[in-house]
Amino acid sequence: MPSRPYWSPSYPASACSPGAGSIPPASYEAELSNGGTLDRALSQAEADAEFVVIDTPSGLGRVTSAALATSDFVLLAFQTESLSLRSIGQALKVVEYIQTTANPRLRLLGILPTMVERDRPTSLNVLGEIWNGFPDALETIVPRAEAFARASEMGIPVSFLSGATSHEARRFELLAGELEARMDRIRGMERVDEAKPARQLL
Repeated sequence: MPSRPYWSPSYPASACSPGAGSIPPASYEAELSNGGTLDRALSQAEADAEFVVIDTPSGLGRVTSAALATSDFVLLAFQTESLSLRSIGQALKVVEYIQTTANPRLRLLGILPTMVERDRPTSLNVLGEIWNGFPDALETIVPRAEAFARASEMGIPVSFLSGATSHEARRFELLAGELEARMDRIRGMERVDEAKPARQLL
């Protein structure tokens, strides 16, 4: 595990920590499991950043558990598929377990519906079940869109794609605003006149 983060010259607004590189996955997970390893790395990153985002692998393995044990908030992203819907309850139980056993300050920031397909009834049905069944589900959604695939292939944020600003890039601005409002509310800093974002499929 690197001992200090670095600033990526390609993305001056974001701080990056070097990845595992050639470290075998098992060794990487073992290092994260050592008490204080991730805490020390994050302490240095937090000195230069207002927010530090940890993007963990899908699933609920050791890497994710280590991240949850040292985080203030957790954002759960789920594809709008029937199988993913059934796993939300399991993920919430893991968050509750981490809160009870390792990190009492951890708070659920929200459940983010992703890969939403507006022209597929099954996807919209799952989205409706998430919105209706989980009070912490976010209003903002992330659709399945070609722009995300292009940005992933190029290794850049979707907002860095050439051309006019897309709805997809705008969507992340809405997401950032909703998440910040939720963090303020959890911390007891919510403004009385703060408007709740409207649900919409752009």
